[in-house]
Amino acid sequence: MEEKEIRAAMEDADTFIVLLGKDLSQNTIYEIKLAKEKGKRIIPVLVEDTQLPPDLSDLKYVDLRWNKEEGLKTVVEAVQ
Repeated sequence: MEEKEIRAAMEDADTFIVLLGKDLSQNTIYEIKLAKEKGKRIIPVLVEDTQLPPDLSDLKYVDLRWNKEEGLKTVVEAVQ
């Protein structure tokens, strides 16, 4: 996605769900920063063993590493 498309999608979103694995791409880092700047609700979702990035360390996260079904229920409940 180009920066313009990312910005437009972020404008339309109420919530930003970010999937976190071992390596964060530059796009993901940019999207996190943009979501924070826009005041979007951010739901970090751990899909691999990793630590939350410093920008997200103050947020509660959903953990899909051990129980995907329960984790997905939590994500769905969070966005309703």
